[in-house]
Amino acid sequence: MTRFVLVHGAFRGSWCWEPVLPGLRAAGHEAEAIDLPGAGTDPTPLAEVTLDAYAERICQALSRTPLAPPALLVGQSMGGMAITQAAARCPQHVAALAYVSAFAPADGQSLMDLVAMPEAAGDQVQASLVVEGDPPVATLPAQAARDAIYNCRPKLSRAR
Repeated sequence: MTRFVLVHGAFRGSWCWEPVLPGLRAAGHEAEAIDLPGAGTDPTPLAEVTLDAYAERICQALSRTPLAPPALLVGQSMGGMAITQAAARCPQHVAALAYVSAFAPADGQSLMDLVAMPEAAGDQVQASLVVEGDPPVATLPAQAARDAIYNCRPKLSRAR
């Protein structure tokens, strides 16, 4: 049996893991999806949403059950940044890290470093972000989320 803690990416919540949880549990694993601060149903004010707050939330989830075995942390998209930080903060609770279409930073590498790399050219999430306010908050318009994250673009018809 493996203990899984599933961490969502930006613009999502624990709800995005709902289709995965039953299969993991049916296979005999312990699986939990968490909401990061300010996401899903979590009420954390935006001014308090930081990478450190993400890592702290993950470490809290990992240590909630004192006798639980170390977990396989699974991070999707920006969740990769969060699980990397959490593993550095509370390594005794982490068996391994798994990155699902996720950012996998090297030591000291920021999200801004990663999105500035040539491989990120043409990324539709970055191209569609709307950043406003003080502190700045990034949002993703609904249609951009459908296209860039959930791959719900209409199929292109072929010219004959």
